Amino acid sequence: MHTTTTTMQPAARDTAPHWPRHTVLLGIALVALWANKWAGSVGEGAGWNILWLCHVGTLVLALAAFTRQRMLVGVAALWIAAGLPVWLADTLLVRSTTVASTLSHVGSFVIALHLVRRVGISRVSWIVATLGYVALQLLCRFVTPPALNVN
Repeated sequence: MHTTTTTMQPAARDTAPHWPRHTVLLGIALVALWANKWAGSVGEGAGWNILWLCHVGTLVLALAAFTRQRMLVGVAALWIAAGLPVWLADTLLVRSTTVASTLSHVGSFVIALHLVRRVGISRVSWIVATLGYVALQLLCRFVTPPALNVN
């Protein structure tokens, strides 16, 4: 009697074999950028600012770095890239920004570009990014002041 054995393979993750060695350090840097922006927003009495798409994208990119998930890199990169021109336009119109805000926006964008270049993004990232954005927008309608139109 001929028996075949099959080996159980771990669940396939959307990971790339060429993640940079310093990925965890990038994740820590992203958390630091986010925390610095959060502290500044709370200090200004505007803690809801952290719910803008670009800031949530910074946290998602940190999670992507810690878990080495290409799909999350794509989601975060799309959100950060979408938020950067909005922040830049607001900064130019208002003619005011903070160091924390500049570091958060520019720093997370540079890290997102680096990770996209090194590991790429998943084919489904844009779908998850779109659905996540809609969910975040709905959340913001309930937890942020309506006059501010967050996201």
